[in-house]
Amino acid sequence: MNMEDQNLAPKLINANLDVIESEVLTKLPPDIFKLAKAASDAIGETGVVLFDGEPANGPQVEKIWREYVNIHLVDFATVKAQGEAEKINSDILRNLAQVLINPASRSLKALTDEITDDGEQLKAEWEAFLKEGQNLKILLNNTLKPLLELIDFINPSLVTLLVGLAEDQIRSALER
Repeated sequence: MNMEDQNLAPKLINANLDVIESEVLTKLPPDIFKLAKAASDAIGETGVVLFDGEPANGPQVEKIWREYVNIHLVDFATVKAQGEAEKINSDILRNLAQVLINPASRSLKALTDEITDDGEQLKAEWEAFLKEGQNLKILLNNTLKPLLELIDFINPSLVTLLVGLAEDQIRSALER
């Protein structure tokens, strides 16, 4: 591709994006506009990278889109999920959703940041989550306890004992 084509392509991409932004995106609700505008910006940046004459586009394009997901998409989804979780009628499901949304969001951010050791980041995130405050107790009381309570012949005090033992075992394993 000659130099003139390399300069023309990004200009055409951005000109089209300008039209889309002014004619389409401005009609969106503010939260969706912000997300769509960020996507449009990422597309424009991608166009510049793809036609800059540098042969190693892959890492640059990946960085652009990781940043879009990390900064814009995950935050948008997290806020949306938090609002929707409050509307869940089931106490068990609402409690689980509310306690899991933030660590799930942080996990997605870990997978899309510039640190490449994603597995270690995820392990650290979830270990910290389980060690933090009442998170483990909330998880067990909203998962294991209802399951044990479904078994008719288990005494309620035995259910409480089993849930407590499970919590102790998990905390002990986390400390190793």
